Parts: sequence; C-alpha cells; structure tokens
Amino acid sequence: MTIALPLNALRAFSAAARHEHFARAAAELHVTAGAISRQIRLLEDELGQTLFERLPQGVRLTEPGRNLAAEIAPHLDGLTRAVARARVKSSVLTVSAPPTFGQEWLLPRLEDFQRQHPDIEVFLDASSAIVPLGTEGGAQAAIRYGRGDWQDGEVRLLLREWIFPVCSPTLIPAPLTEPAALLDYPLLHAEWPGGWRSGRPSSRFNAWQDWFTSQAVSLGGNLRGPRYSLSGMALQQ
Repeated sequence: MTIALPLNALRAFSAAARHEHFARAAAELHVTAGAISRQIRLLEDELGQTLFERLPQGVRLTEPGRNLAAEIAPHLDGLTRAVARARVKSSVLTVSAPPTFGQEWLLPRLEDFQRQHPDIEVFLDASSAIVPLGTEGGAQAAIRYGRGDWQDGEVRLLLREWIFPVCSPTLIPAPLTEPAALLDYPLLHAEWPGGWRSGRPSSRFNAWQDWFTSQAVSLGGNLRGPRYSLSGMALQQ
C-alpha cells in the first residue's frame, strides 16, 4: 500500500524537530506558529502517532517523533539539493563597468548582491566603451564616469568623485605651497593618448587639466609624464 504524505507537513515537522519549538520553526519557514501546529496535527493524524509532547514551555519529541525526524532529514535535504540543481537561472544581468572601478568598487559588493538575489546571475563586462544598452548580447546596465547626460536609458547617480593630487613623500618630502609647483614634476596620467578622440575612451582623460584650472593655474602646453590606459595602473605607481 502506498501512503501519500503531505510535503508541507513533513517540512513543518522537520523544522519543528530540529528546534523543538514551533515558533522558531515558524520563523525559519516564514509562517505562523499556528500553521506549524496544524501541519504537525495533520501529520500525527495521518500516522496515528504522537510526534511531540506539548509542554508548558515548548514541545519535546516523542520516541516515534525522533525516529521519524532521523529518517526524513536526509531525504528532505536531498530534495532541496535536487531542486537547486534543477532550477534554471531566471535571468542573467550583464553589467559593464570600467576595469579599475569594477575591480576596486563593484566586485567587493557583488557578493552581497548575489546573497540578496540568488536567482540573478551577474556577468561583469570590464569596459569603458560607450555602447547602446539592451542590445542583443550586450549589457543591460553600465556604470560610467560623467555628468549623466546619456539619453538611451535611465540614469542614476551612484557616487561623486573628488580629484586631488597625491604623491610619495620620498618624491616631495615637504608640502608644496603653490599648485603650479607640481608642473616641475612628472605627472601620472590615466588616459589613452588623445583622450576621447583616440577612440579609446578613458574616464579621467582631462583630470589634471581640470584640477589645474580649478586652482587658477594656466597651462602653457601639454603636461608631461607617463600615461596609463587604466587608472589602476597609475595608482600602483
């Protein structure tokens, strides 16, 4: 004879057996303690056995209850693993971000995102190129450096950036009193030569020019110093 037992009742019983407490089992399964109690009663009626002793301060497994809990636990765990393996990811989210920003800012935060949204598979595309969003095989979201005046999608401000000069104390041991004094030193540039005109976009292609302008320093020509295609490479120098 085949006996069909309700799966919800078995799940409720298994949780209650582990905690020996209906309220804690209810919290684990996101239901009410009353719902757990009803499922246990349903199972006890089906089996013709008392599975818990009802005590003033909680419940305690009876011997039949302990035996049943030990028998069904590995099977319920196996079902959970089988469903997880069979589940098809509901979506893949492709996010395009500049390489250094993606590595230093975005990657450390992806773990928390995946914990909150386990059904979303994230593909991180390290790129600074400006491409249309939502195209087949392309990115659904992009993180870019700029003023947010792009027209092909919804734009949200993530954070602002403050740019200021830094250097090794072995290079300049004492603070400089005038911003223009920096022009006597080689400056590190995170950009492709030619900036946007080169066809290889960079998020900070005019950072030094912008900073000197903000300090009312007139530039007589091109700024000297090595150039790097990634800001992370410049930061490591």
